[in-house]
Amino acid sequence: MKRLILLLVCISHLAFAQDEDFDQYIYNLKTINPAFTGIVNEQNFDFQWLSSFDRDDAKTMLIGYSNKIDKINSGVGLIFASSKNSFVTNTKTSLLYNYQFKLNGKNKLSVGTELKHLRQSFDFSDLEFNPQDPVIIESMYSSTSNIDLHLGVLYQIKDLYVSLGSDNLLQTHPASGSGLEKQNTRTISVFVMNEFRFNRIKFAPSLLYRVNFENSWMLDINATLEINKWVLLGSILRIDDEGQAFPVINVGLNVKDKVQIISSIYNGYRTQQTNIGNAIELMLKAKIKNE
Repeated sequence: MKRLILLLVCISHLAFAQDEDFDQYIYNLKTINPAFTGIVNEQNFDFQWLSSFDRDDAKTMLIGYSNKIDKINSGVGLIFASSKNSFVTNTKTSLLYNYQFKLNGKNKLSVGTELKHLRQSFDFSDLEFNPQDPVIIESMYSSTSNIDLHLGVLYQIKDLYVSLGSDNLLQTHPASGSGLEKQNTRTISVFVMNEFRFNRIKFAPSLLYRVNFENSWMLDINATLEINKWVLLGSILRIDDEGQAFPVINVGLNVKDKVQIISSIYNGYRTQQTNIGNAIELMLKAKIKNE
């Protein structure tokens, strides 16, 4: 039994540094690169929720804030995220900052950083073990935490955005007490987006490519459409290193460019990543224009 618990802990450690990415990141870009923090002259309040239809013990929540401080050419932000998957709970608390260089014309260069505190806790009390075994009782509840770093750079040419980021920079140590080496979850990501405007329609196609040091990669082909400044439509096609493709459609409302409400439904979309099966993702975003 002791070996079984230790094995479960080690398996969980393999996913410890994997940030729980919401697939609606195209409406909250600071979650994939801190260089997007506060690049527009407004305050943003974000709430995102992901819940499985198939499992009661698989849920994820994110609360975020960002603001542009024009006097010092900077953007600041906060993120708190919590995800539960079976007997494992991950939490993340982040401070984000970027500095924005104003180049000639409408060109801009932003350099951002995200300092993260990650905590993972384990609760095996629902599993059926011998309650008289002191080793098992001691191992039923445990937790671990660490600090991590995410760096990013963003170059903007009018309506074209090109960003490069490196995440989980401090995740290098192996899992202790196991022959399994902890996955090196340090990742490199490239994001490209261009906004096109046609009368009362804004169309923004984008690509996100992410690869880690284990040569595991994913490519997202995204598109968002805003019609008459109040109807929001979006799509994601994710292709992974196993050659599988997962499509997602999201719909939403943009109320007077101050509040956005967006919803997505997955049909087994996340089975490969977090094994939560069919799920729904909701996002509420409030914006306050700075004077």
